[in-house]
Amino acid sequence: MQIGDITINKVPTDESQLISNQLDTVLEHGLEVEAIYFALIAMKNNPELTPGEAFIQGIIEWIK
Repeated sequence: MQIGDITINKVPTDESQLISNQLDTVLEHGLEVEAIYFALIAMKNNPELTPGEAFIQGIIEWIK
């Protein structure tokens, strides 16, 4: 999907499920903002990461 100069790619279902499962965990601890923030940094630093990989990396970075 193209919105102006931005291309938005659909996240595959398995990635969506992975993110959803991990999001449930971080929501339980009130850490969703932190996990998403670090996931976005991970994606900026490594555009090859899938959204699910970036989210998991974001969680790991926050735990450190």
